[in-house]
Amino acid sequence: MTARDGVDVFLQADGGLADPVLVPVDGGGSDLVKGDVRLADLDGDGRADLVAAGVNRVVAYRSAPDATFGPPVLVEAASREQVEVGDVTGDGGPTS
Repeated sequence: MTARDGVDVFLQADGGLADPVLVPVDGGGSDLVKGDVRLADLDGDGRADLVAAGVNRVVAYRSAPDATFGPPVLVEAASREQVEVGDVTGDGGPTS
């Protein structure tokens, strides 16, 4: 990902894509931010949450029922250019 102001997320609607939802990413603005993003249901609510890495931190944005994303939740304060999401506890989901 390379972003100036954030990440555009295109949600599925009526057999196509809805207008993008801009999720602001820390470090946006005049400087380019390089990193990685993943969509995964982190909290088991059936909606895809956004994980962004490479912005001097790894952050998660939980999705809301109204197709928006909440404020960033710090996962790690480190610069990363890749992020993967997976089931590390063996319970069938990314989190326990």
